[in-house]
Amino acid sequence: MGALDGAYGRTVLIALALSWCGDLLLTYSDRAAFVGGLVAFLVAHLAYAIAFGTLGVNPAAVALAAIVLAIVGGFVWRWLAPHVGSMRGPVVAYLIVISIMVVVAVGAYGGGETALIPVGAVLFYASDAAVARDQFVAPGAVNRVVGLPLYYLAQVMLASTAGG
Repeated sequence: MGALDGAYGRTVLIALALSWCGDLLLTYSDRAAFVGGLVAFLVAHLAYAIAFGTLGVNPAAVALAAIVLAIVGGFVWRWLAPHVGSMRGPVVAYLIVISIMVVVAVGAYGGGETALIPVGAVLFYASDAAVARDQFVAPGAVNRVVGLPLYYLAQVMLASTAGG
């Protein structure tokens, strides 16, 4: 569908491949696989942010989104911090990177790109909150019932923008 024709599409495909690796690793229940999945998704979010950045961003939209995401991220960290134990560093790094991805997505939208980009990024953020809740706060099926549809919808929305 043309995704390989430009830097944006190629980088989105890299993000999708990294997400697939993260999905695979998260099917295992041990801590090492979880950390591997976290790293795969962290790098996928970096790839998405790079992809969105190739589209050009509106600096005012980036600034506003950065303020909002800093506040949201602060609340998320305050919620997670008592539960993450030795995963403090990786969770903070992940929270920063996924927030950057959302900020750049909003910046791309502010620069004239489709709303599918920031909506997909925000849905991804929300789905990862369900993963964090399941992993650290309150394990249970409700996390997957909420998180998985958000995740797949986010990925489909972002993938649909790759063909330009």
